[in-house]
Amino acid sequence: MSARSRVRVVVADDSAISRKVLGDLVESSEEMELVASVKDGQDAVREVKNLSPDVLLMDVLMPGVDGLSATAILMRESPLPIVLVSELVGRDADINFRALEVGALDVLRKPASDELAGTAKGARFLRKIQAYSRVPVVRRHGRAAPAAHDAGGDDAGSTAARSTTLGEPGGELSMICIGASTGGPPAIRRIVAAVDGVLEVPMLICQHMTEGFMAGMSRWLNDEASNLRVSIAEDGERLVSGHVYLAPDNAHLRCEADRLRVSPGPDGARHRPCIDFMFESVADSVQCSSVIAMLLTGMGDDGANGLLRIRRAGGVTIAQDEGSSVVFGMPKVAQSLGAASQVLSLEDIARRTRAECIARRAVSVRG
Repeated sequence: MSARSRVRVVVADDSAISRKVLGDLVESSEEMELVASVKDGQDAVREVKNLSPDVLLMDVLMPGVDGLSATAILMRESPLPIVLVSELVGRDADINFRALEVGALDVLRKPASDELAGTAKGARFLRKIQAYSRVPVVRRHGRAAPAAHDAGGDDAGSTAARSTTLGEPGGELSMICIGASTGGPPAIRRIVAAVDGVLEVPMLICQHMTEGFMAGMSRWLNDEASNLRVSIAEDGERLVSGHVYLAPDNAHLRCEADRLRVSPGPDGARHRPCIDFMFESVADSVQCSSVIAMLLTGMGDDGANGLLRIRRAGGVTIAQDEGSSVVFGMPKVAQSLGAASQVLSLEDIARRTRAECIARRAVSVRG
């Protein structure tokens, strides 16, 4: 493979040991090239502007200009795929999710010195970096997720209350289910914030997530939505109105009428949790005329076929549009399959989901 066709990587970390670990890992791949290795965010910004790499691999916490600040600067001035690494994955939800809000594609657990080279885990790490290097990114002009009040209140004069509803006016609503991958957490937070105070049905969420992240995401969403309870789903749990259930980060979530099922199998799924599995279980066990399902930003095609199943079963189905998606992969496939009855921006999804919660009568989940 020619040098120009390799994925060109800049590594930024204040630890010389970590720089060497990450640099050696990058150089162990014939498909990647380490073009610079720097010690802080300021140097990372300079080298990205000078070298125009395909991807930046950067530590979150560094003295001076840290990874969050450097990401925000670059996404405004010289946008590129940025993957952050952290020892705090799963421990500090605020830092991890702030990274995604300012434009990082992912936050991965920082590898130990002897953990990755020549291992299956190392190969998976490199495949992720290669995949992210191909993601088209857009310039960020400000905060990724607008404040919750932008969605409008439930008063008669609010934008949300005037919005055209997605389903039958005065109809029934029994469940909302959401699937997302790359770029999903800030988008999900936007929607959860929009329905805070008006959600009277269960909400199921399947988010592709680095292992160890989901407990932090639950806390992060709970901090945003004071009137909702957000938790990681448990096997056999009965659905409760106004409760937000997250698929565990290494197990599948299914719905069986008014109960949840959580399990590691079946084998063979490309993702665990799998959005298709969740959507298909809803289509198979719930009366979908009272269901809203949405597929948000993400790479690949997980969820597209399941969304189609829900639409064919009578549900309202939404795909996030290209302009507001961090990665227009899963929603694009859903759109091409005819799985989406609506293709909307994230802001419109948030506003209209709130409008649905206000306009439609909440009912129990029915099979």
